[in-house]
Amino acid sequence: MLAGLLCGIWLTAWTSRTDVGMLARRWGLLLIPEETDPPPELLIATRPETNQLGAAEPTV
Repeated sequence: MLAGLLCGIWLTAWTSRTDVGMLARRWGLLLIPEETDPPPELLIATRPETNQLGAAEPTV
C-alpha cells in the first residue's frame, strides 16, 4: 500500500510536465478508450462540417 502511495505521487508530479505528458501520449500511455478508439458520435461531432455548437447538420 505504501508503494502505491509513493508511486502515485511520483507519477502525478512526473506527468504534470508538458513534455512528459506529450511523450506519454505519443507512446499511448495514460489514455482513455475514447482517445484511442473514439465512438462514431465523437467522430461526427469533431468533423469540420459540423456547426459551431458541435451538432452535425441534418442530412437528407
